[in-house]
Amino acid sequence: MKTFDPYMPIKKVPLFTDDGQMQSRMYSIKAEIPVKNKDGAVTMQPYECGTVSEQFMLIPNADVRDFNDDLLKVVPGNWEIGKEMFDGHKYMMTQYCKDGFATHELEVGDAISLGIMWRNAYDMTRSLSFDLFLNVLSCTNGMTHNQWFNRFRFKHTPNNSNWADVLKEAGDTIVNASNSVPELVDNLNRLNNIRVNKTDDIRSIRNILDKDTLGYTQWGKVIDRFISQDPANNNHHTLWDFTQACTHTFWNSGKGQDKINSWADISTNEKCVRKLTSIKQLSAVAEA
Repeated sequence: MKTFDPYMPIKKVPLFTDDGQMQSRMYSIKAEIPVKNKDGAVTMQPYECGTVSEQFMLIPNADVRDFNDDLLKVVPGNWEIGKEMFDGHKYMMTQYCKDGFATHELEVGDAISLGIMWRNAYDMTRSLSFDLFLNVLSCTNGMTHNQWFNRFRFKHTPNNSNWADVLKEAGDTIVNASNSVPELVDNLNRLNNIRVNKTDDIRSIRNILDKDTLGYTQWGKVIDRFISQDPANNNHHTLWDFTQACTHTFWNSGKGQDKINSWADISTNEKCVRKLTSIKQLSAVAEA
């Protein structure tokens, strides 16, 4: 059984041909991980986190965590870790503000606040990124939105070796983003004012949210979640409940803490929320 510490020491080492006579243009990202043998003994064994090009600038997850810690020292509010995932190759860590800053009450009785998501990779599958998102405090599920929240991406190349200096702007960005939250709260409150019939309206929404946004399996999970949950207002289901079902499905789509699958990317959630808020058949949301 393999376990991965997201902050384990790593190093970039050159690759050679089998005879050792020729160096490859590619490098290996190496680490040592604890592996439990059949007899229960644990030994440290080499592990390859990824194969990268010579120009790939290695950014350890530990550096990302340290910068996040320094950032939160100068940003208002009290923050906590929401998720921390590493599958040996890709890394994701979220922080959410639990009180004291950019926290707002919704009409439905729930509270929302700002969140931060970091993503990094050791296998060239993605660049280092920093996202802001809206977090629902009762369930710590989140949603992104390009209109209100920025995304920073930085390539792993020497030309971007000053990424830490550039990211110092993130503190101001977080504070500025908080100024947009009240407008977003108004839009979310509109969702709670639109009742959703569990029969005809669901069929109508399914025809609009087809393969362009959701695969049929994921759509089924959203529907199951929506139908199985009591309405937030304890009376009748609304688009807020439906949006919450989408948020829960996409935010928790990873199969355990040791894997990150494609649906764990919350940009899927953003597409679904955007699509829901553009459905003219459901009136006022389209004007939000």
